[in-house]
Amino acid sequence: MKNSSKAKILATLALALGASAFAQQNQPAQTPATQMTPMNAATINPFRVEPGLTADQYHQRALDLANQADAMYNPDFYDQVLWTAAANYAKAAVQAAPDNTTYLRTLGMIYTKTQFWYRAYEVWTDLASRGQLDAQAQHWAALSAAKVGYIRMSRGLPQEALPFFEASLRWQANPTVQAILEQAQNTVAAPENGQ
Repeated sequence: MKNSSKAKILATLALALGASAFAQQNQPAQTPATQMTPMNAATINPFRVEPGLTADQYHQRALDLANQADAMYNPDFYDQVLWTAAANYAKAAVQAAPDNTTYLRTLGMIYTKTQFWYRAYEVWTDLASRGQLDAQAQHWAALSAAKVGYIRMSRGLPQEALPFFEASLRWQANPTVQAILEQAQNTVAAPENGQ
């Protein structure tokens, strides 16, 4: 396939996958917790979590920070203060209660929302191995896997892209991802023709 066709397919994939992963954000009901210090972007150290909280409190803090970040930033990226803090609190919740898939799902949602695609892919893969992907989570999992595959393809690494496109298609059918997978397979089979 010529470079212009390859570029068109990659651009189509980028547009098809660009929809917000948080279109329908499911958050668990908030439970009462002990009073926690209010946080905002001006006063927070995004790399330090408040010590001594319960897993539920870490999770609630992650949700609160994610909601603040969602209202403050557009577009959303992991390196923004509130998003980084939200991810770190979600990680603390997961570390405190590793069997709680709700906390892990929140971490996956944060990574997906902030376009930290490989980390999102890792979380969704973990949840899939636990049989914990509902339809919305399958969509996020497919999106993150396709994005990682797209990044590999755009860097000229079609062999590395293949497993991500295949994972994406296992979670959700998508003709654009299927077309890119086929392009990657053709490039790997005949690398001199795919350049």
